[in-house]
Amino acid sequence: MRTIVFGLALLLSAAAAAETVFVAGATGRTGQAIVARLRADGYAVTALARDPAKARPMPGVRWVTGNVRDIDSLRRGLAGAAYAISAIGSVEGTGPNAPEFVDFAGTRNLVDAARAAGVKHIVLIGSGRTGPHIDHSSRPTMGYVRYFKTKGEDYLKASGVPYTILGAAGLVEKLGGQTGIRLFSRAEYDATTTSTDEMVAIAIPDIAAVASAALRDPGARNKAFAVMNDPARPIDAWRAEFAALDPRWP
Repeated sequence: MRTIVFGLALLLSAAAAAETVFVAGATGRTGQAIVARLRADGYAVTALARDPAKARPMPGVRWVTGNVRDIDSLRRGLAGAAYAISAIGSVEGTGPNAPEFVDFAGTRNLVDAARAAGVKHIVLIGSGRTGPHIDHSSRPTMGYVRYFKTKGEDYLKASGVPYTILGAAGLVEKLGGQTGIRLFSRAEYDATTTSTDEMVAIAIPDIAAVASAALRDPGARNKAFAVMNDPARPIDAWRAEFAALDPRWP
C-alpha cells in the first residue's frame, strides 16, 4: 500500500511540474493533433478556442476562449506558459478573418504576447511555399495568404523570441509514424514540387510530433525549414537531425 501511495505521489508531482504549452488554433485538425501529441509527451496544455463549442475537454488541457486577433485573450492564455505553438491559418480571402488579420496581425499579436509572458520558444506551423526566398507580393491567391504568412514569419524572426518555423508540405489526414520524415529547405521544396502532389505531404500527427520535439531541442532553435513524409527515410531519423539544419535557410 505504501508503495502505491508513493508511486501516486510521484505521478502527481510530475504532473504538477509539467511545463505548459499554449496552442493557438487548437480546435483545427492540426491543432487537435498537436494538443494530443503534447499531452502524450508530458506537457500541460492551454488551448485557445475561438468557438468554445469546439473545445474538447481532456485531462491536462485548459481551454481559453479567444482568438489571435484579440491580444487580451492571448495574454490570458499565455499566462504561465513556457512555450507556444501556432497552428493558425485563415480560411477566408477577405473580411476580418483574411490572411492580413490572421496570418500576419494574428501572428504579430501572438509573438508580442508571448514575448511579454516570457515564453521560451515559439513553434509556428507555416507552409512549405512561404518564406522570403520568393517575392509573394505578386501572388494574390486567397487574399495574398503566402505574402501575409511570410510577413508573420518575418516578425517572429525579428522578435528575439527563439523560434522554429515548420513549412508543412501539405497536410493529410492519415496515421502518423508510418514512414520517415524529411527536413529540408523551403527553397528546394518550392523548386521541385507541386502543391497537389500528395507524395510530398505530411501526415498531421507527424507534423504534431515534429512541433512537440522542436520545443526543447536546441538544434531546432531559430530555424525555418520544410517538412514532409519520405518513405525512403527511417521513421525516427529526423529526431536527431535538427542540429544539422542550416540556420541560413529562409
